Amino acid sequence: MEFKFPFSRKQPGSFLKNTPEDIDVNRSLWKELVVVALGVVPAVASGYLISTGNFFYGLALMTTFVIMFAVQSLFLKSIDRTLATAFLESAGFAAPFYVVASWDYLLIAWLLMLLFLIMGFSGAKTRLKNSLKIQFTIAVRPALAYSIT
Repeated sequence: MEFKFPFSRKQPGSFLKNTPEDIDVNRSLWKELVVVALGVVPAVASGYLISTGNFFYGLALMTTFVIMFAVQSLFLKSIDRTLATAFLESAGFAAPFYVVASWDYLLIAWLLMLLFLIMGFSGAKTRLKNSLKIQFTIAVRPALAYSIT
């Protein structure tokens, strides 16, 4: 005969329905894809508009990108999706400039943008992991600082 603790996690009627492992995991791939798309589209459009000389609309879309980058830094959980998002967004910013810039400068600018986005994501993730009570402004500060740079 096996002893069962009255409130174990495996019992269906347990009051521990949301364990810490379950709370931190986002199980919806579609939600993450929408959040990524809402960040990549303004990045590509902003890069295109700035490269064609429409600075006002390009900066307006860049503001949208920075807002979505902050949301992405809070909601994307896995490192592979975070790196893929940073890759797509930095490529989206750099792609329209391939006509006007030389390949050397374009590659350096793209790598710097990728580095800053990865640093922004990792800084926000570190702050979220280290905080007991999530404070939105403190968690998003590194993401915004590096994405604006």
